[in-house]
Amino acid sequence: MTTYAYTGYDKGGKKQRGLIEASDRKQACEKLAAQGVLPREITPAAQEVGASFFSRNAFGRARRTLFYGELSSLLRAGLPLSAALEVLLRSHDLAATRGIIAGIRDKIREGAPLAEAIRLSAREMHPAETAFITAGEKSGQLEGTLGSLAAFMGEEIKLRERLVTALIYPAIIVAVAAAIAVGLLGFALPRLTRLMGDQSREVLPFITRFMLAAGDFCAQWWPAFIALAAAAAFGFRQFLARRAENRVALDRKLFALPVAGRCYAALVAMRFARTLAILLRGGAPLVESIALAGQATGSRSIMAQAEREAEAVKNGSSLSQAVGRMHPLGEMLSGIIEIGENTGALDQVLQGAGERYHSAWEQQLARVMAWLEPALILGVGLFVLLVVIAILLPILNLNRMLQ
Repeated sequence: MTTYAYTGYDKGGKKQRGLIEASDRKQACEKLAAQGVLPREITPAAQEVGASFFSRNAFGRARRTLFYGELSSLLRAGLPLSAALEVLLRSHDLAATRGIIAGIRDKIREGAPLAEAIRLSAREMHPAETAFITAGEKSGQLEGTLGSLAAFMGEEIKLRERLVTALIYPAIIVAVAAAIAVGLLGFALPRLTRLMGDQSREVLPFITRFMLAAGDFCAQWWPAFIALAAAAAFGFRQFLARRAENRVALDRKLFALPVAGRCYAALVAMRFARTLAILLRGGAPLVESIALAGQATGSRSIMAQAEREAEAVKNGSSLSQAVGRMHPLGEMLSGIIEIGENTGALDQVLQGAGERYHSAWEQQLARVMAWLEPALILGVGLFVLLVVIAILLPILNLNRMLQ
């Protein structure tokens, strides 16, 4: 049986929309006709959800996190997987993804593993998610693995929200500075100059003439600036896309930044440790787990190093030695991993390291923002001060001449 999504009209002409199970489209039409619904469009549920431009992210990271968490709870309650998916189809919180859940249920009924069924339905599914779920299925601990995966993805969502929130205030300051620049340089100074007469530029103070010239220059050449910035951004993107080594080299340089580099390194170490801990706890093979943990960091440099060191582990190298050769993770995690290998509690040690670097990342981020926000405020204040001085000096000089 296949689940179809339909749109149509009832006998009263009211629009109807929903899901129906049938062996083919013809039987779906017959079932709808028996219910008094005239179908206008019938498509397989999963295909219908992903067809629209606006619904292509219907099964995005946040909804998958909720899906994993609720599915874990239902499996812990003793429901079979297919029955648990049936319950999720009636969940109000997952109403926007009912078509996708129905498609997953259909694939499960056909004998597909859960990881494969979700991968075929979620366009943005990370490879680490597939590894988590596959390891849970193979180890017989699917409900626990799904719960850990939901908690992990929830933390990642919080991290992203924390970053966005941290950047809101600086963005507002920059927008205010731009508005002040347009208002003062584009309107206040030119009007003042016209009020003082056409010959006034010759007797204006240097700072006033400089600010007027800067305003005229920006007003005349701003289209060229935008075009040049767009061309530079496009060229830089092409440079990165041309060769993978370029992206790796740029990512490696980010770690060398004075303050932001330490913040980035703490974030990468946290993601690597947490992902590797969950994969190992779920029963995933070590070699595969190293590569997937590297992908979960989001760092191109770490991804390349993780793939290389996964081969080294496959050829007999220990995990601590492999991670020790990965910059900058070697200095941060190799000793901790060696302790975990010696004590036999590697997943617990990695989880603790992830928590520790989570705290370090938050401290580094707070330090960066503590420097960035005052610097932006100081820059905006200095700019406003220069413009105010450029306006006041001619007024004071004119007042002195009239006296």
